[in-house]
Amino acid sequence: MAPRAVASPPEAVSVDGGEEHRLSLLLPLGDLAVFAVFLLAGASGHEDGLSASTVGRSFLPFVAVWFVVGPPLGAFRPPISDRLSAIWRLLPIWLLCGLLALALRSAVFERDFWSGFTVVALVFNGVLLLAWRLVYLLALRRLAR
Repeated sequence: MAPRAVASPPEAVSVDGGEEHRLSLLLPLGDLAVFAVFLLAGASGHEDGLSASTVGRSFLPFVAVWFVVGPPLGAFRPPISDRLSAIWRLLPIWLLCGLLALALRSAVFERDFWSGFTVVALVFNGVLLLAWRLVYLLALRRLAR
């Protein structure tokens, strides 16, 4: 029996050190922008609009959990940030962080955990995070050429 060919794993994208450092700073800023877009999109559709209360309920829990719980789970490790196949590994990290953020929101602001907001927050932020990370990866690959 002939040996089967094994596909080699995709290589990580590499750019020079200074550029890599600047890009590594861009990643969390883009994630922060994703949560800000969610806040602004939600605030524009409700009568209370953008207020300190809205920021507290709809932005801060997600940002806090994402930047505290996400890093130890690997949300910012190089394979998450520079390999196309690894973008999908961000999904379970987001789901866990999103659910924890919703639990925090529910506990602090006395909101229902399971509501329409739960689904909208998980899907909207998740899709935007994946889209942003894909754009980031494509930019990395372009710079590496």
